[in-house]
Amino acid sequence: MPEKKDVLLQVLGSEEFEVFYKKYLLSWTKSYSASSQESQESYDLLQSHLEKIQIPECYISILGIQGAGKSSFLNALLFGEDILPVEVEETTCIPTMVRRVYKGEKPGALVYYSDDQVEPIPLKREFLEKIVDNRYNPGNIMDAKYVVCKADIHLLKEGFVFVDLPGVGSLTEKNEETTMRFLQETHIGIFMLRTVPPITESEAGFIDIAWPRLQESLFVQNLWARETEKEVKEGMEHNRKVLEKIAQKRNTKIPDVLIPVNVAMACQASYSQDQEALEKSGLNEVKQAIREYGKGAALDMRHRKTAHFFLRLISKAKEHIEERLSLIQSDRQDVKDKIQQARLKMEKVAEEMQLRIQQSCENFLSEISSVKTDWLSEKLEKTTDEMIEKMDRLPLEDLKEEAFRQEVRENFSDSFGILYQQFKEKLAIAAEEYVKSLGESLQQISSPEQVLQEGFCNTPKDKKGASGWGVILSGSVAPMIITGPVGWTILGGAILTGGLVRWISGATAHKRIIQGLKKALGDGKRQIRKELLREIDAFSESVLKAIQESVQSECTGYLEELQKREEDLQKKQTDQKQQKNELQQDLKMASMFIEYLTSIIH
Repeated sequence: MPEKKDVLLQVLGSEEFEVFYKKYLLSWTKSYSASSQESQESYDLLQSHLEKIQIPECYISILGIQGAGKSSFLNALLFGEDILPVEVEETTCIPTMVRRVYKGEKPGALVYYSDDQVEPIPLKREFLEKIVDNRYNPGNIMDAKYVVCKADIHLLKEGFVFVDLPGVGSLTEKNEETTMRFLQETHIGIFMLRTVPPITESEAGFIDIAWPRLQESLFVQNLWARETEKEVKEGMEHNRKVLEKIAQKRNTKIPDVLIPVNVAMACQASYSQDQEALEKSGLNEVKQAIREYGKGAALDMRHRKTAHFFLRLISKAKEHIEERLSLIQSDRQDVKDKIQQARLKMEKVAEEMQLRIQQSCENFLSEISSVKTDWLSEKLEKTTDEMIEKMDRLPLEDLKEEAFRQEVRENFSDSFGILYQQFKEKLAIAAEEYVKSLGESLQQISSPEQVLQEGFCNTPKDKKGASGWGVILSGSVAPMIITGPVGWTILGGAILTGGLVRWISGATAHKRIIQGLKKALGDGKRQIRKELLREIDAFSESVLKAIQESVQSECTGYLEELQKREEDLQKKQTDQKQQKNELQQDLKMASMFIEYLTSIIH
């Protein structure tokens, strides 16, 4: 039996399908190009799918807090030498992609800037650190968006693309969009966990947010060669329990294995090509797991999704071809009247849709407003009070200044990280209820597809089955329900750092420390409120825009279909005979495409 990949290429890569796609499907894919990261002018949905089928790129994001060993892990896994900067005191937190060398390229690195300029640099640490090390690029004054490393490495040639993302708490406004894009395109997430300390509440909060939104996940525990045997055992047990708890809460599959890797040993073994030490480090086990995840069920799932996507479009086109064939054999005046009636009815439907969208929009914005004014204020106050009470019970005056700041940051990260999880869930629920409500509202009126069916099809579908607004609208907002930049900053405690230095330095008495802490928390709370309000506004605006674009695109597609029928009607009788033959041939092609693609899904 042919492989799914071969069947997809045979169908989607054929000249016949390219003609069919441009003739019938292109107008229905405009909404997908609009939501793509590429511009509409350059985005070719069919070509994009074909490229990913031929050499399926599997995006693997390395996730975790700064200092967990993500860059060292990639140096050992991929390069066998010190290429990605490590042990940097403070990074500019720029996402770094590592991919294979494409045809016609040479190994090297590319720096992408916010003004769309691209600078080629050698693939060497001394050049890369000029971009990602805060000593050379303070506060990212160079305004770099991300770095792409092109390497001639066997694992990359297999189609794997690795992305070293900013650590939790290190995301900035400048790299927000790029980081979120990489996270949305991720097929496999590798969570780098520490042994000492094991998963903290803030790390658990980040995993809780990101894990359910990834196709596949691997968990790697970094040993660093400094822990005792007891610490390793206790750290592994703690991390397993935390992951099991999150999995049960999120109804996510519990990870089959937590892979321990001695990253320091892996680096030394990789650099010296010591295969025995490399095996002992645990790195080979990770590499094997990556291949199994990337080429197994995950790849099969992507092939099925591609087949299902085009099958839906082709089936819709097939129905319209059948209706057009029927019209060619009908009375011309009768068809002309039906087209005019359908156009008028579609205009009324469009007006009714806009009215219902506006009504649902007002309800959605009202719910969002209550989150901003009531829910958020109450949660911020409660979280702040609970943290003060918790810190007041600790012997803060006995801690050294740096240990104290670390203690406060971690507690802040834990407390407000939980608040942020609830915040994102609140927004997600509001968006999902908006989509559900609007879908039910639109279900009560005729959809553009139903207008065509009622006017031209002898056996129209039932109203409920024909609309499908829930699927269309849900797909338009699904990519937005994901952790944002504020969450990454909160979970690392980064918002609080400046306040701690200003108000706590030099304090000795417990009472004075708590007073200073209250002031620092007040500053942090106001900053979080400001950032969360901005994230709420951006989220609601994006949801409303996506809904409008989806509905408009759906309506436009059916208006274009109506235009095709009008053009059929205007053709002379001799032309209609030729048109009939073409439609019959296209109908056969559609049936053949459907047969092949159906075999992939089942």
